[in-house]
Amino acid sequence: MAGAATVPDAPDAPVRSTAGTTSPGPAAERMLRNVYLSCGIGGLVFAALLLPRATDQLQYLRPVYGEALILVGLIAPISLAVLARWAPLRVMRAVAGATVITFAVLHLIFPLCLTDGLHSLDGAPWLQGINALHAVIATVVWQNQWVWLYGVAQAPIVMVTQMASRAESAAAAFQDAIGGTLYALILMGMSLAVVRTAAKVDEAAGRARDEAAAQARAKALEREENRINAIVHDDVMSVLYAAAGPSSTDGLQDRAAEALEEIERLAEDVSPARDYLPEELVAMLRSTALDASHDVRYHAAWEGDERIPSDVAVAISEALGEALRNSLRHAGPAEVVTRRVEVDARPSAVNVTCVDDGEGFDGKRVSTRRLGIRVSIIDRMSALEGGAAGVSSALGEGTSVYLRWKRP
Repeated sequence: MAGAATVPDAPDAPVRSTAGTTSPGPAAERMLRNVYLSCGIGGLVFAALLLPRATDQLQYLRPVYGEALILVGLIAPISLAVLARWAPLRVMRAVAGATVITFAVLHLIFPLCLTDGLHSLDGAPWLQGINALHAVIATVVWQNQWVWLYGVAQAPIVMVTQMASRAESAAAAFQDAIGGTLYALILMGMSLAVVRTAAKVDEAAGRARDEAAAQARAKALEREENRINAIVHDDVMSVLYAAAGPSSTDGLQDRAAEALEEIERLAEDVSPARDYLPEELVAMLRSTALDASHDVRYHAAWEGDERIPSDVAVAISEALGEALRNSLRHAGPAEVVTRRVEVDARPSAVNVTCVDDGEGFDGKRVSTRRLGIRVSIIDRMSALEGGAAGVSSALGEGTSVYLRWKRP
């Protein structure tokens, strides 16, 4: 064992998203939850404005229908604000979809549920004041070109319903239908734009992750080539020098046989994605640290002879490199900032810390969604089975990056 080091446990990694599914990415999910939350708050505002009118019109409607209309039209949208904080998106989508479909059906049958028959209402149906809210909810639920039909359909529904519910209201019904539909379409367009923009952010982040993975593979290949070159130089060339020299050749045959065995082993293992012994991983990470900055203080401990998967080694190496590059860019120059890397490599677990005593940053002001932190460090490690990463910092107290892998 070389160079003892005590490495603290890293914070828990973020929840890993399921690869290969159609579930929204982190940016899209945050935006969807924010829009659902906004719809819930909008429902609360509409309830404050329309509830007196809704309760007043209950006397003209069949009891069950009138109560169901208030429940579906106002209470259900408000519930989205509560669900937005903790419920799975599929649950919210089911609740929201059922709400807008039921609301549309209740809207269509409004005149049929008047207790005194058609044209017996003394004003416009109160539910026509919240058509735009339900149109926005429909947009968030379906997010395709067909959802525009829900918005456009508001015009004939509003006009026919209002004309059937109250007498001599053709002009007012037409104005309400056109105005309400245009308002709904504008809000639908805005909602669809923000949701799709968030999805594009996730696509851009995905492309960045793919590029980072490609770079990691290229660097892994370069390291493997350097390792092979070093073996050829150390083993083969030393045998050739010894054979050509005038000194004793005792043991030369054994050394030559060992060199040939190493070459045969390399010929069989042509893939750059080789697994690493803990000692080899320590050497790999030392190279990564010193490549980033020759002033890094590197301490390592290792034990065991069971190999660590190549994807784990590459991910940790690349995450460490990004952490050091971030430190060099933001923490301050090497002349005034001390950077320390500590590694504890074992077949069952690998722990790495990268610490500097530089300027640090306020975690509340700097989003961890920045590509340097999110993609190259946290996402890269959390994509590993058993991987985790965390970043902690404070102004004036430096920054610590924790990388951890535990064999599943």
